[in-house]
Amino acid sequence: MQLAYALLGCMASAIASVTATNACGDMPTPTTPAPTTPAPSTPAPFSLCKTLTDGKVIYLKADNGRGLGYCGGCQVGGYPYPARTGEWAQPVHIRIVPGGKMALQSEYGSQYWSRCADCNPSNKPNQVVLRYTSFDASNTTHWFCEDVSETQVRFKDVDGSYLTRDAESPPALYGNLITSLPWNAAAPEPQKWTVSA
Repeated sequence: MQLAYALLGCMASAIASVTATNACGDMPTPTTPAPTTPAPSTPAPFSLCKTLTDGKVIYLKADNGRGLGYCGGCQVGGYPYPARTGEWAQPVHIRIVPGGKMALQSEYGSQYWSRCADCNPSNKPNQVVLRYTSFDASNTTHWFCEDVSETQVRFKDVDGSYLTRDAESPPALYGNLITSLPWNAAAPEPQKWTVSA
């Protein structure tokens, strides 16, 4: 008899677990977990520098609206092809240099914009000129590109100075000399270049 009661107790316990109720005596409503939607991925911010790929031809304008170019035959002392701003921008061909740098090549004689580290003494210190036909010839042709906005960049040389629109030059140049100068947080505009294709 005790065995029968024990069996009945086990069966009652099993039935109770199958027909479990909540504290109010109601059957609980089964719940299905809400489907989870993965959070949308945030797109990487636009980088104008990353669009400047090897062989791309661009035009650069300084903050005064004048274009980057060179002056051939101008009566300016020193190296014969100084970089300058002028009424129009001349084409610049992007060349990618190992190590995350680039070189800016002119159409004139396939020469590169180079910071004067050892130019003629009559050149302004760190003046930018057309000088080498290979970017491997000197690291003074190497520039790091830094994004400023979706339309503007800065070019930093290997010594940490920036391609800069300098002061208006004598009338013979018809524009501004271009030099490579330390970052100027108080007046950064001459170190920003607007890019167009």
